[in-house]
Amino acid sequence: MSTKSREVIWGGQVMGAKIRAEGARQRAQQAVREADRAEAEAWSVRMEGYVGPAQLNRPGIAGGHLV
Repeated sequence: MSTKSREVIWGGQVMGAKIRAEGARQRAQQAVREADRAEAEAWSVRMEGYVGPAQLNRPGIAGGHLV
């Protein structure tokens, strides 16, 4: 009597799981890139809308003089 090895029995399922995991990893990396792009675009729109980064509100610096 001959028995099948574990690799023969489970090999296909293990390989399929690895392929699905790799696909999920790639989709996650793509999602991170898309989120980064969206955040960069939002930052750009904020800078454009507010005409630059936040300005300090101290008279010594705003007036061009060092305090």
